[in-house]
Amino acid sequence: DDDHGGYDYGDAAVVGGGGDGPSPRGEAEWMLRGVLQAMQATLGIDHPDFLTVKSELSHTLARVEAEIMLREGLAAEERTLGSNHPQTLATKKYLAKWSEDAEAVSLRRSPRRRG
Repeated sequence: DDDHGGYDYGDAAVVGGGGDGPSPRGEAEWMLRGVLQAMQATLGIDHPDFLTVKSELSHTLARVEAEIMLREGLAAEERTLGSNHPQTLATKKYLAKWSEDAEAVSLRRSPRRRG
């Protein structure tokens, strides 16, 4: 049995896993859920800091999952339709636009350092 500090992280450690253990994505999700659970235990579910982290985590997980799905779809389109097929090109364009938008959102949410 692995010792994870007494926390139950559910199935997060195996998300995207397989083979020899959890994938880096699954490991990262497992760690983030652990932080969230520790905050919940310490602060409670109604604490503003807990609610903020929970919201940010949900947005992050959604963006990661969306990007993974887009990249997997693009790879399949390139294999089956070819790199120059209109659908493949549309997906490439959408992924590029989506990645730019996600980066802009991430930059807006990042805390600003004061010097």
